[in-house]
Amino acid sequence: MKAFSAFFIAVLLAVSGCAKTGAFSGARESDPAPDSVVYLDVRRPDEFAAGHVRGALLIPHDQLETRWTELQEYRDQRIVLYCRSGRRAGIADSLLRTKGFTRLENAGGLVDLQEQGVPVVLKREYLEVPADTVKRN
Repeated sequence: MKAFSAFFIAVLLAVSGCAKTGAFSGARESDPAPDSVVYLDVRRPDEFAAGHVRGALLIPHDQLETRWTELQEYRDQRIVLYCRSGRRAGIADSLLRTKGFTRLENAGGLVDLQEQGVPVVLKREYLEVPADTVKRN
């Protein structure tokens, strides 16, 4: 039974992407200061609510022109931008570079980060049961 449990856990890790490695240079346990990486989600609030990098900041790319000063305190830190595919993160990258930010990285989409092992918070889906189907004693 223990061998089956170990095999099952190994399969889950492989399927969930925890065992994958890749070229993304995101925060890893070996990084000297993982807190120095700031994740900036540039998607819409509803997309962010559905799932995002743990601890990420949210500034939708179409609001960044007026809200970029909110990032001033992170100017000297590495800022990893992401969206769904990398397109909006690219737009945000260009804008922030015009504002003097230089330590920027377009990580692509949330799925790309998740595949690299970056911790992601996902919205829990609850099963809705119609009230008339619940048996009462």
